[in-house]
Amino acid sequence: MTWKFWGRGGDKLAPAGPPVADAPLRGAQGAFPDELARMVLADYLANRRSERFWRRLRTVAFVLIAAVGAASAIAQRIPQFRIPGWDKPARVALVRIEGEIGPGTEAGAARVIPALRAAFASSAETIALAIDSPGGAPAEAERIYVALDQLRSKTGKRTVAVAGSVCASAAYLIALHADRIVAGEYSLVGSVGAKIDAWDLHRAAEWVRASPRVYASGELKTMLDPFVAATPAADRAAQALVSEVGGLFARGLRERRGALLADTEENLTSGKVWTGHSAQALGLIDQIGTLESAFDGEVEDFGPARPKGFFGGAQSLFAGLVDLAAVLRTDMRLR
Repeated sequence: MTWKFWGRGGDKLAPAGPPVADAPLRGAQGAFPDELARMVLADYLANRRSERFWRRLRTVAFVLIAAVGAASAIAQRIPQFRIPGWDKPARVALVRIEGEIGPGTEAGAARVIPALRAAFASSAETIALAIDSPGGAPAEAERIYVALDQLRSKTGKRTVAVAGSVCASAAYLIALHADRIVAGEYSLVGSVGAKIDAWDLHRAAEWVRASPRVYASGELKTMLDPFVAATPAADRAAQALVSEVGGLFARGLRERRGALLADTEENLTSGKVWTGHSAQALGLIDQIGTLESAFDGEVEDFGPARPKGFFGGAQSLFAGLVDLAAVLRTDMRLR
């Protein structure tokens, strides 16, 4: 073994390096950090591969879930794409038309049309019209059935009108625009025609020695004024007007149910109402049934809802007073 010393003067220093016999140990100590680095690198690469695997798996899962959701949405919209046994029973969206059909009423266009739009926008495949109304203003009924026709054409959804106690006149006019009409055995259906309500109060005014002064630009301008005596010309004009409106109703009946109407001598446009079985025999309805028997699946009610509680009763009382006041004014009605 050879030792080398460095120093100044007589100072002695430690050897500059380990003995030659320790060289193998030095080589082993140098190899250990390299092996450790390779192990750390291998572990890091393995973790990266694992992370990439799970990231790709999550992406594939997300794509599959999105594809299944899209397919389900398409199946809800397009019946031809449905997988048998996968879909639930079709829901039914219910829209109510109850009471007098007129401006400001629960069965008026301003209340019914938003309910129709909400029902058609839902996932329901069938729209049910629960109708319990004696009729009302033809212009309001026209607004409702025009909106119904537009929504049916746009969505392709099936519509069924179900008559309650009464489905007459303007209410039946709306029902004509459904794909199918259902009525109960005891339902009253029909009353195809029109009428004008007008009061003649000029004699009462004379009795209390009070008479209005009315100035009109034409001889028929006051033909329906209850405080002005009717003239033969005014009577003829009023009858011609109501006959024209009734004729439009009759034409709509023939257009919507012409092939289904029975070949009978009975006048279907006389204004008469029929029970369910008679109406079915005449071709005015398609089926005897009720709302419960016609639909056995889930039914979602889209209203329009009637107010409940004290305020609902107060509103009903107010509506009754308004109807009472309306008796004294002339109005065109489909009843």
